[in-house]
Amino acid sequence: MAVTITRDTADTYFQTRLDKDVWNNFDIGLRDRAIVSAKDVISRSLGSDVTSETVSTSSEYYPDRAVYHQALYMLISSDHTANGELTGPKWNGSTQGGEAKDIELGKITAESLRWLNWRSGPTVKLARG
Repeated sequence: MAVTITRDTADTYFQTRLDKDVWNNFDIGLRDRAIVSAKDVISRSLGSDVTSETVSTSSEYYPDRAVYHQALYMLISSDHTANGELTGPKWNGSTQGGEAKDIELGKITAESLRWLNWRSGPTVKLARG
């Protein structure tokens, strides 16, 4: 099944998730840009463009969901408030329970990596020749 990765498909995805209100509180334009940026970050890490959902029953590979979670992480970690104004870091570095959060923008979130079935990092194969 192929699904184009867009803000609309991300909106649909988050409607049934706990992060629905956090996602929806960001301006539509910011969500659009976050999806594009998240696709760039993940594509660069994978070494190929992420363009649609690819599901393999043996690998549990869902790049569309990885992009959605990466986009949300990037919005939460950015200098934008949920109303779209650029004011300063929105995320204070901890959850309501006080747990610390790593808010480095250049990294791929653990949740996104799990959707990419990238549990132990990339495999490097060496060949002589």
